[in-house]
Amino acid sequence: MANINSFAENINKLVTTSNNQISILNGIQESVITDANSVKVTVKDEDGNDYVTEIPSWNSLTKQVEAFKNSINSILQGKGIVSLGDGTNRTIKLSTIAYAPSKITGIPSPTSFSIDPNWWFEDLMYPSSYVTVDLLGKIDNSSDRVLVNRVILDYRDTNAINLYNNSIYGSNISYENLIVLLTNNNVTYTQDEEILDLPLSKVNYIGKFNITKIEFKDGFQWYTFDTLEYKSVARDNNTFENSTIKLKVGDKISKEDMLYTVTEIDEATSKVRLTCTIGYVFPSMGDTLMFYNEPWQSKEINVKFSNNEIDIVYFKGINEDFNIPGNEWSDPIMFVTNDLIYSGDDSTDFNSFYYNNIVDWGKQMIDEVKERKISASRGVKPNAPVLNVSDFSVVQINTQVNASIDTAEVLQMKADIETTKSRLTSKRAALASQQTNLQETTDQTEASKLKKQIQENTREIEQLQTSYRTSLSTIQSILKENNGIDVKPKYHIRGFFQIPMPAYNGTQEQQVIGFQIAYRYIKEDSTGVDLKTYTYTDQNQGEHVGVYSDWTIYDTQVLEKEYDAELGAFKWIQGNTSKGDEVNINQVDIPITKGEKVEFMIRSISEAGYPYNPLKSDWSNKVIMEFPSNLMTASDIENLITDINDENTSITVESILDTKGVNIHLNDTVANTNSTSGYYFKHQAKNIAVDVKNSGGSTKTVSLQDVIDVLYKDNNQIFNNLF
Repeated sequence: MANINSFAENINKLVTTSNNQISILNGIQESVITDANSVKVTVKDEDGNDYVTEIPSWNSLTKQVEAFKNSINSILQGKGIVSLGDGTNRTIKLSTIAYAPSKITGIPSPTSFSIDPNWWFEDLMYPSSYVTVDLLGKIDNSSDRVLVNRVILDYRDTNAINLYNNSIYGSNISYENLIVLLTNNNVTYTQDEEILDLPLSKVNYIGKFNITKIEFKDGFQWYTFDTLEYKSVARDNNTFENSTIKLKVGDKISKEDMLYTVTEIDEATSKVRLTCTIGYVFPSMGDTLMFYNEPWQSKEINVKFSNNEIDIVYFKGINEDFNIPGNEWSDPIMFVTNDLIYSGDDSTDFNSFYYNNIVDWGKQMIDEVKERKISASRGVKPNAPVLNVSDFSVVQINTQVNASIDTAEVLQMKADIETTKSRLTSKRAALASQQTNLQETTDQTEASKLKKQIQENTREIEQLQTSYRTSLSTIQSILKENNGIDVKPKYHIRGFFQIPMPAYNGTQEQQVIGFQIAYRYIKEDSTGVDLKTYTYTDQNQGEHVGVYSDWTIYDTQVLEKEYDAELGAFKWIQGNTSKGDEVNINQVDIPITKGEKVEFMIRSISEAGYPYNPLKSDWSNKVIMEFPSNLMTASDIENLITDINDENTSITVESILDTKGVNIHLNDTVANTNSTSGYYFKHQAKNIAVDVKNSGGSTKTVSLQDVIDVLYKDNNQIFNNLF
């Protein structure tokens, strides 16, 4: 039986305990200097059996504490994640315990509305245009959004351009002062306030690094990589660029959810020393590390715009944790959109690019809003006008010819022509009487007196005819210059009718903006004229019958629109019927001549659907107008022209007779004073030609009086015996 609590047993236990303590101390000592993660310590139990345990090394504990420190700092800075020992990671979010929200009560009903200045029309451009603004370092790294406010001026507004050039451009004017400045100078502006999401972060660099060796040197752990090179990625299409980049101090590399920072590099041996930034597990032999791209390398936002704009742009950062924007707007950036240069070729300005390449549905929508067009589908049939026959009359429409010659000069010329014509008639009558008396007289003295009177009257008639022709030629020139030649009076049915009240669709009035007028000529019994039938052939050679309508339809003038700056839209302008220089939509103008009857009716044209599919009213009541029987159709000008044309005909005949010598021939009469019966001679001998041959055989034309004189001289006795 063994001795209990014997001295020897106690000594053995003491030795075992001492040996165990020595082993533990050796293990602790080794854990301080080793580069391994842990040290194995072997101790014996009471029965003498070996028991192996591991204690963490100092190096391992230091690295884990540093990794925990970095992870905590990342969490406090809003970066990264927390890695757990099992290889998973967690995102930490502070929250209370789960509970169901309380019932919502006490919400008041709205009684007013507000306006959100969300000018989103640039989103409807294809392709869209934008300028890029880099806010890196200007807003919090954790921000995913930014509040943007564009104050937009119209580049086509001269006042806006002058104010921009003289008082805004190049300044750091605050948003509040800008609005005051624009308001005080009556410069129209719009605002586009919106929250823009920052673009997704892009992978700018790609690289893989395989660990081929791990060693402990100078108290630090070094990793040998198979390469120190990585590549940049093109931003446009994520393709590799040709250039390569060498790993440098400060770059970060990762393995799964662990992040390491390069703290030292030995390029000659491709050795790298790493510091654990997120996580606490260091890489092992054969691990592959990836180049790490910082997620907040860029804070660029794309601000869209359109043409013909002057943009003054302000920004506010947003606290993403509490969804709170900044208190103040930033300093502005400003630009004229038309002057921006296209980055694609560095030479094309935006104004040229816009008109050649961009389809702008937004502008079309803005134009439609300003036009305030009403579609036919939202329209209401307009009211038809009511016609009163007493509102219309038949009037001459070409009285301008009368007016153009109704001057003192022309009227005096017309009176002078009438006086000259009267004197000519009187002189011609006197001349005819004198010629008759000359033919009948046998008194030589009376014959001589009559001959003298005939000569004087003939001379005065010639002078009056010359004056008459000159006056007629002058007045004809005036008529020709005023389009009065062969003029005839023209007559139309004219008048005005009442414009119907606008239709109402429950939300807005719809104006009558024009009319269609239909008219036809009818018989005395107020029935339509006989309609003529025509046949025509279609493209398949089929024959069809068409009856030609006796109705003629024409559209009146349409109301004009003008821009109302206060409304920010165009509005219809009602006509003024009291002004003679305006063509109004409610006036009738239908041609009519003597003996005709006209039937007409009118229907309204609404702004709803105009101009492509305007709504129209029913036809109005019909009105019949006939040419007044008491209306004189012959005007003074027409009578004057008729007289002038008749006189010109007579003058033309007389001119032809004068040219042919007929008048001279008729006026060459001599009374025979020796004749008891008043017989007269038709021609004087001096005015009768005779052809005489001389001894040489040549012929000479002389007057009969010359021949008689020669014969009388040579045969004086014979002539005396005859008479």
